[in-house]
Parts: sequence; structure tokens; C-alpha cells
Amino acid sequence: MSDRPSITPPSKPWVQMTDKEKTAYVLRWHPIGYSAADIAQVAGCSRGAVLGVTYRHRQRNALTAQKVHAKNGSGYRRVVSPPIPLPANLTREQKFEPLPGSKPRTLMESHGTCLWAVDGIEGPSQLFCGLPAGYGPTNRFCSAHYRLCYIPVTEYRNRVAKKEAA
Repeated sequence: MSDRPSITPPSKPWVQMTDKEKTAYVLRWHPIGYSAADIAQVAGCSRGAVLGVTYRHRQRNALTAQKVHAKNGSGYRRVVSPPIPLPANLTREQKFEPLPGSKPRTLMESHGTCLWAVDGIEGPSQLFCGLPAGYGPTNRFCSAHYRLCYIPVTEYRNRVAKKEAA
């Protein structure tokens, strides 16, 4: 028998609840271990509605963690850590070693941190960089690893042109 409490229905129908009430209701049961389908069945809504609430809540938390309120009209401005210096000529093996000053983390500990595998080129890829992420369109890498994994389009075109010319 499970030691978690059973889900109680919300005080009013799902469609009449405000966003704050929906978020509070879902966050009351989701961390305990109930699935979105379980919560939705009791709340009288779809599983997708519950997942949408959790997704928006996660996005809001990431937004407040990575951005600060600015006085100008834009509303928010990014807080970006200074670029991390990289040695000029890294070997393939060195690219998968931890950077100085980083504390490698497991996947479960790596929320909001760089997701570059750092347990060696032959490792099982269970440890990740751990420096603050926030670079590039996906915000998954620190500045150093972003520069390692993404090549600017012009540089890529130049490489392709050199190969075709040779």
C-alpha cells in the first residue's frame, strides 16, 4: 500500500479555477508522485491541461532563475555569466574533460546547468559540465561548450567550399 495521500477533488470545477489555483492544485499532487493522468481524472480535465500547467510553471521558474526584472521598457534582461576561456587547440579527448572550475553533475542534478558530457570520450556520458547554462537558442550549454558544438554558418560554408575545391 502506498504511503502517499489520496488525491482530493478541487474546491471548484477546473474551468472555473484561475491559473494560480490550477497551478497550486497541480503542484500539490504532482511532486508527491501522482501522474498527470491521475490528477486530471480527479480534477475533471484532460491530461494535457495538467501537463500544460506543469510546463508553464517550469517555464516561469526558469525565467525568474535566468532573468532579472529591468527598469527599462523591455520587461526583462538576461543575466549572462562572463564567457569561459577555452584553450586554442583542444584534442578530441580534451573536449570531453571537465573545465577548470566546473563541478560535474549527474543528469538529475543538472537542471539549468550545461549538458555537455564530461566523463571522457569513452565514458558512459553520465556526468555533465555543471557550469551555468544560457547560451545559444536552446540554452543547454555554457559559453565554452556552446562554442565547441555550434559552428557559425559562414564558417561552415567556408569549410565546405574548401573541401569542394580540394
